[in-house]
Amino acid sequence: MNKEEQQLPLFEFDKANIDVHATNYKVEQESPFSKYIVYVDESGDHSLQSIDPNYPIFVLAFCVFHKRHYSEAIVSALEKFKFNHFGHDQVVLHENEIRKEKGVFNIFRSKEEKYDFLNQLTEIIEYSNFILISC
Repeated sequence: MNKEEQQLPLFEFDKANIDVHATNYKVEQESPFSKYIVYVDESGDHSLQSIDPNYPIFVLAFCVFHKRHYSEAIVSALEKFKFNHFGHDQVVLHENEIRKEKGVFNIFRSKEEKYDFLNQLTEIIEYSNFILISC
């Protein structure tokens, strides 16, 4: 293995980073804002005129995070993940592009690299605390 192939990640993933209780952050007073952030996305075709027989599904998905957990754990874990793989954090992790290796996701030199990428991303999701609502 040559020097270029031995590139180390900039940040090691640490499951302890996901634990919000590991911080000493104290809230002095109750905020007038919600304690939660909700992200919404859709999958499938919302058209009722021309339904795709190969994918006749439309799904709305809602990811609900406690803002403190999201800001203190999720954001930093995802930023570290993006810095390690792309050198910046401006990449949008879009499932279709990742799966089909489109655009910036054509970085994988082997199936092992892609599986490693997917496993790291899965680990972040697995150790994240959120509610998933779909309909």
